[in-house]
Amino acid sequence: MTADMQVSAIQTISLTGALRMAGSFVSKFPTIGRYVYLPSPTPEDHTRTLRESGLEIRTFRYVDKKTGSVDIDGLREDLLLAPERSAVLLWVAGSAPTGVDPTEAQWKVILNVCRVSHARRA
Repeated sequence: MTADMQVSAIQTISLTGALRMAGSFVSKFPTIGRYVYLPSPTPEDHTRTLRESGLEIRTFRYVDKKTGSVDIDGLREDLLLAPERSAVLLWVAGSAPTGVDPTEAQWKVILNVCRVSHARRA
């Protein structure tokens, strides 16, 4: 990680509480952006919680309905088109409505998308 890259973390008791806290945090910093990308599908209460924080909700393809696995090509395409400074919410299967996690190879693709997006904006 380079000196200009920053990472933030919070801890909460519940997922909805975490989403509310994260949404409130992100919405207070205009340099972060107004858009949050959620995987499709995402539970409506999670979408509503983030929207009520003042964020604009957008989605990215996550599940390939034909195979029941991660739609890595759709995910990659959608996130590469995200506006500058967008936030992206990535689930793990324990919290996701799909029960589908990316494979190790797919996580590498997701990491590369984040690196490309960061480099493109730097």
